[in-house]
Amino acid sequence: MENVVIYCDGGSQKLDSNSAVVSCGLVAIHDDQTIEFHKHHHVDRRFQGLHELIAFIHAVNYVKDLNPNRVSFYVDDEDIGYAAFFLHQENFQKQHHDRIISRVLLACQAIGYSDSGLIINFLKYSRIVKVRGHRTTVYNLRADYLACHSRQEFLNNSQILESFESWLEKGFDGYTKTGELFKWYPPFSERQS
Repeated sequence: MENVVIYCDGGSQKLDSNSAVVSCGLVAIHDDQTIEFHKHHHVDRRFQGLHELIAFIHAVNYVKDLNPNRVSFYVDDEDIGYAAFFLHQENFQKQHHDRIISRVLLACQAIGYSDSGLIINFLKYSRIVKVRGHRTTVYNLRADYLACHSRQEFLNNSQILESFESWLEKGFDGYTKTGELFKWYPPFSERQS
């Protein structure tokens, strides 16, 4: 693999007062091919909010043998999107630096991943692009769909998950500045906004 682009997204759902399911979806593009991956974990509920980092851990694990500067990650999570800024020495702000390190350690603990140093190295030296979630990035939407699909598998939902195209056709909820709900549709769907 020369250079790799990975879109990753995570999701979670509370199961009961003690546990949750976290899931991830990845779309990796390299060597003129597109690879999709999804996975879920049954975790202690205190790890529920780490779903985006858990997705990033799986993405890093996919490219762990590459030099981090050969990988671009597209994420819709601000903590991951801006992590490199706060992890570099010249931008050091203790509270942000320590928060990122502690969240990486917790996410690794949640799924039994032992190499937190590798994750921090990729956060520091990879190209990470923060995209606006559920907007016009088709691969980000596909990663979100894969994460939803993985959660459905875990929940053993008897409903067959709809196709990606049908999922897009339902649209997404948005809110105006005054808090009013509206539906919007990606520009590449049949029902464009």
